[in-house]
Amino acid sequence: MRFFTLFILIALSAAANAQEQKINIKVAPTDAIVIVDGKIVKLQDGKATLTLPAEIEYTYSVACDGYEGADGSFRLKTKSPFNLTVELNKEDGTECTAATTDVTEDKLEDFLKAQYESKNYSLMLPVIDRFPDNAHSLFYKGCLYYYGRGVDKDRAKAIELWQQSAEKDCGDAYNRLGLVAESGYFTGSAGDKANQLGAEYYKKAIALGNSMAKYNLALSYYHGSIKRNDKEAFRLFGEAANEGNADAMAFYGHCMELNYDKDYFKGVSKAERLSEALKWIRKAVENGSTVGCYYLGSAYYYGKLGLASNTMEAYEWFKKGADNGDNDCAYFIQQHYKL
Repeated sequence: MRFFTLFILIALSAAANAQEQKINIKVAPTDAIVIVDGKIVKLQDGKATLTLPAEIEYTYSVACDGYEGADGSFRLKTKSPFNLTVELNKEDGTECTAATTDVTEDKLEDFLKAQYESKNYSLMLPVIDRFPDNAHSLFYKGCLYYYGRGVDKDRAKAIELWQQSAEKDCGDAYNRLGLVAESGYFTGSAGDKANQLGAEYYKKAIALGNSMAKYNLALSYYHGSIKRNDKEAFRLFGEAANEGNADAMAFYGHCMELNYDKDYFKGVSKAERLSEALKWIRKAVENGSTVGCYYLGSAYYYGKLGLASNTMEAYEWFKKGADNGDNDCAYFIQQHYKL
């Protein structure tokens, strides 16, 4: 199937009013229809700028004749830019049908993951319906309902589907349930009990080989949302980093900088340890981590990790992170640079 791409950039910049945020919208093709929170956005040459209350979650949808529709949600922050890119595929009913009917159950996970990441939600539902009791079908169906992608948003139904998927030993489902648990959904409120329950779900996901759960559990140890354990955070960040998680690479490097596991670096000089930390942070940036942008920017700004202080080089990395939605990068620019 021949694909055409629609790029939508929604860049959020801090407004003068701390309770509002600007949304700069750019679409292509320019005759696409954009709806934000149920209201059609008036475009000029495919562009528009809105100002809406911040700290609120909004839904959007995009439509254009001859293209598959796109939809999703975003949450405005008062101090952080946000970028959203959506790819829309050219409609081709015959080829789409062929694509869905050729999927076999042994290839189901790879197919659903690829279509979900490409935002081809309309291709997923017919295949999910063919394998309704498969753990991966249940998981991705839950994702569609949780975010309202291709179906009406229904988070309670989504969580129920993830629970059914987890019962069939789906690590991705256990990981999502961990995130849900931390929000306080199962315990009535966020806090220690919610965080402990979330950790238990992450551990079940890790037992099934889920790499993202390693990263999430490492964050729990790192931030102290459960009993803080620097050494365990370092170990889990390292495992997730070596499995390709870009943000885990950044935290792994940062934990090296802070020497979270002194036994690991026993007999290694400080200069060697910091050099290794910098290597992982650069690797994180190369793999698209905005967390890595923050730590690399900090290293240049303060002259750490063996680097000479260079505030302009630091700014470039903070800006890259901010342009891709990193709150910490955006806040650092706001606090330390006069633009």
